This record gives sequence, structure tokens and C-alpha cells, in this order.
Amino acid sequence: MELSTLLQQLVNGVQSGAIYALIAVGYTMVYGILRMINFSPREGYMSGAVLGGLMLGVIELSRNRARGVVYSLKKERGRLLESLLAPAEELRFRAANCGAL
Repeated sequence: MELSTLLQQLVNGVQSGAIYALIAVGYTMVYGILRMINFSPREGYMSGAVLGGLMLGVIELSRNRARGVVYSLKKERGRLLESLLAPAEELRFRAANCGAL
């Protein structure tokens, strides 16, 4: 193996390892505070992508209008779930952890 290829692979490995370490530190900090792993960003991105795809493809809105509609729908869903779960504190905490709020 050539020296330049070896050095490039070494740099690639260090970069990948740094990203993995950053993710691990983030999960460790969240787990240390909440005692629960928080997976909510993924759910938020996925539901936004699905709603945005529907707005662009089926309803044929422009991108900016689709963004506004998706933002409004997600905000109202959060308000509705928060009002429904307000009396049950433990259930509200678990819903927030799963990305429902």
C-alpha cells in the first residue's frame, strides 16, 4: 500500500472516530441528565420530511409554503399533545422522550 493511501485512510478513520465520539458524548450527557435515551430529533425530521413530501407532491405547494404548513402542523400537534398530557406528568415526560412533543 502506498504511503499517501495509508495516510488518507488514517485521516478518514480519525474523522469517523471523532464523529462517533461526538455522538456518544451527546447520548451520554442526555442519559446522565434524563436517565433515558432521547430519540426525538429523528422522529421530528422524519415526520417533517413525510409531511413536506405530501405538501410538495400531492398538494403541489411551493417549497416555502410547504415549509410553513409543515411547521404549523407540527406546532399544533405539539400543542394538542401537550394539552392532553398536561395532567399526567410521567406520561408527558415519556411522550417528550419519544419525540411526540
